[in-house]
Amino acid sequence: MEDVYDGRIYKRLVKDGILQSGNNFSFIFNTDGVPIFKSSQVSIWPIYLIINELPYKKRMATENMLFSGLWFGETKSSMWTFLKPFYKSFIDLEQGVTFQIKNKGSVTCKAVLPGGTCDLPARCMICNAMQFNGVSSCWKCLQTGQTAKVSQRGHTRVFAFQNDDPKGPHRTYAETIQHAKDTLNNQMSGKKDYAVNGIKGLSWLGLVPSFDYVAGIGIDYMHGVLLGVQKTLLKLWFTAKFSGKHFSISLISKADARLSEIAPTLEIKRMPRSMEEHLKYWKANELCSFLLYFGIPVLYGILPDKHFQHYFLLVQAIYFLLKDSVSSLDLSDAEKLLFMFCEKFPSLYGAEFVTLNFHQLVHLVDDVRHLGPLYTHSCFAFEDKNGFILKLIHGTQFIESQILTAVSFVQKIPELREKCITPGSESEEIYISLSCPRRPKNAQLVSNSLNAYRLDEPVERYPGYSPATVNVKAFNRSSMFQDSRHIIIQFTL
Repeated sequence: MEDVYDGRIYKRLVKDGILQSGNNFSFIFNTDGVPIFKSSQVSIWPIYLIINELPYKKRMATENMLFSGLWFGETKSSMWTFLKPFYKSFIDLEQGVTFQIKNKGSVTCKAVLPGGTCDLPARCMICNAMQFNGVSSCWKCLQTGQTAKVSQRGHTRVFAFQNDDPKGPHRTYAETIQHAKDTLNNQMSGKKDYAVNGIKGLSWLGLVPSFDYVAGIGIDYMHGVLLGVQKTLLKLWFTAKFSGKHFSISLISKADARLSEIAPTLEIKRMPRSMEEHLKYWKANELCSFLLYFGIPVLYGILPDKHFQHYFLLVQAIYFLLKDSVSSLDLSDAEKLLFMFCEKFPSLYGAEFVTLNFHQLVHLVDDVRHLGPLYTHSCFAFEDKNGFILKLIHGTQFIESQILTAVSFVQKIPELREKCITPGSESEEIYISLSCPRRPKNAQLVSNSLNAYRLDEPVERYPGYSPATVNVKAFNRSSMFQDSRHIIIQFTL
């Protein structure tokens, strides 16, 4: 399995004929609440679509995502209202849209929705299901879970590992639709506890043609595994809250010392920060780096052997599911490792910590079987898009109008370049400043052919380019970034 095309859902759509035609294509969607201001409850709920048929890097690029919906307000979005146009759009898209292409004539294009991804709170809302701490809150199976006490007044929903059937009984699309209808009948008859198997009612997603909204809603490893499981483990080991527990470790300074000695390669986007000082602020990228790269060497000899070996089960399993090419043997091994991790977790840490994020690990391999490797449907790219949208807001009034106007403007810039801008002209400089806002104001042009820029000093050695001068001063840090067509090089002297 190397992409979404290798998943069962996509293959089924090809077999049914919808995606057999080269004119047709498919989407993966995402939505989530994004707070606008720290001092108020105002937030936006954007809906994004990515086009699966584009190569992976291009489909995840900001300029190629479709900004297909927006909710704005001080309250959470009403999904029954918000998703109705979304549903109607896919009714039309599956029937087909006809348009004219130069030299080809009339072309009919159809589109379908194989999958989507979001965090747990958003998933509960769009599927009209119980919250993640409620009865039968798992979206992949019908296990009810139990209530566990976590403090003098606090309780949570936990899911004990079921040895006889770890990931069953499975939810199915047909049964879930029936549960939604049963819920509606219960509401009409006046029942107080009207929910059926965690379903609170019908959802527009369940009515989208050709979309299995049980198997098609992916488990996001960014929120579930990284911000959920990995961060919880670090808190259990190193934070003062659990200092009285048998699994607590007082060697955080030693772990930090090892972490600070690591020199990451270019693939690591964020330098490791001190756990003692910054753990609660760690981003998902930092947790990913710790899980896949830093964790094993940092924790060796610090964690007790049985805890260390238990943690290694998780690391190995997630590595398998994130490979560029995942074999059937990888899937089988990953599932066994995750089962062992979940089975042993209560005896090592306590049953009260086996929340839905931990329980979802038993369904993670099936998620890959349905939708492809974990990175093909994670929230990482969508979170970047949220940051881009927030940068378009420059005032406290008419937020929604600001966003819509700015998005429309940004989407038109590449089209204007092709039609109106001459390479090397002043208009191209304006285009560059608009399409690459991260470029420093005092950056200077190094190469017209590369559209490369520098601060104060040029690059001494750059792949495929030798600058006119090699008088390079020492610098503390360099950074290189690019938009779709420009390479920007910045030096800090």
